[in-house]
Amino acid sequence: MPDPADHVPYYTSAETASAAGVSVDTLKNWVSRKPQVILMTQEEREEVGRGRPILFSAQRVIQVAITARLVSMGWQPRAATMLAKDFTDGGHDESRTPDGRVVRPARDPGQLYPDGTTLLVAYSGATVWSGPNVLHVAPDTPWTLVLREEAAAVLDLNRLVQGVRFRLAEAKANR
Repeated sequence: MPDPADHVPYYTSAETASAAGVSVDTLKNWVSRKPQVILMTQEEREEVGRGRPILFSAQRVIQVAITARLVSMGWQPRAATMLAKDFTDGGHDESRTPDGRVVRPARDPGQLYPDGTTLLVAYSGATVWSGPNVLHVAPDTPWTLVLREEAAAVLDLNRLVQGVRFRLAEAKANR
């Protein structure tokens, strides 16, 4: 179940950069770029326009971390963030076969699948594939059913999100 606090701007630029694994200068560059690299809500942008310090929600910090990881693998920042938003800002309802078997569990925006592994798969040479880039992988799923092409960047979002959440909890405790 999603935590409403995940969408509340709370973390400073320094806390966000540290939790996401980027420098503060890189984060500031991504926030100020046109077109946007880090997709912020209208509320978040209005705060910046009023001269207040930028605060990031946990959901946005995770987006920055996914973007940073994809950039480290050779993706351009804007393409990387568009892939990241598939996880942070996109979700879907449960999918079932005609006989009622669950094919894909429901997932709320910014949340991991409740079981198995949540992967983000970015295919080489594509800007952004129009199909699902965030995949649910059951423990018994063979890799041949996960990858559609021979070359892809694959992020284990379970590990990435857990690491970011751990670093954000540390930042909160150290305030």
